[in-house]
Order: sequence, then structure tokens, then C-alpha cells
Amino acid sequence: MQSGTETTGGEPQVLGSFRIVERLESGASCTVYLGERIEGFTQRVAIKLLNPVTLVLEKELDREQRLLSSFENTNIVRLLDQ
Repeated sequence: MQSGTETTGGEPQVLGSFRIVERLESGASCTVYLGERIEGFTQRVAIKLLNPVTLVLEKELDREQRLLSSFENTNIVRLLDQ
């Protein structure tokens, strides 16, 4: 989580340029939120936050970032920011 992040009850409200709208799903390795850009223009995104235990698996995180940033298809999620 980024510094300067506001939280309520342990859940983030703002992450960088995005406001958390709602929690979509939570699992063993991550939690996914619906977010909206709060600066510049309107954009709705899915924000995936890895759980602390998962952060130990940096190789898996690096692999996922490389894969997502290489996709250019409207039917596949793409990496906007890390």
C-alpha cells in the first residue's frame, strides 16, 4: 500500500490517483477492489492488492506484472500502474 493512503477499518479508501469504491473479491493471495480515478479524467478500474504473505513471493509478482503489461486486448485486463 502506498504511503499517504487513507484507511477505514483497515480497508483503503484512496490509493494514489484512485478512490476505492467497493471490495469486489478477497482470496488467499489478494483482495480486488473497484476503483475510480480521482485526478484528471473519469476511469473505473479493478485494483488488486496482494496480501502481505503473497508479497514474499516477489518472483510471482514480477511475472504477473510483466505478463499484464504486455497484453493489448480489450478482453484482457491490463496493467495501468504498480
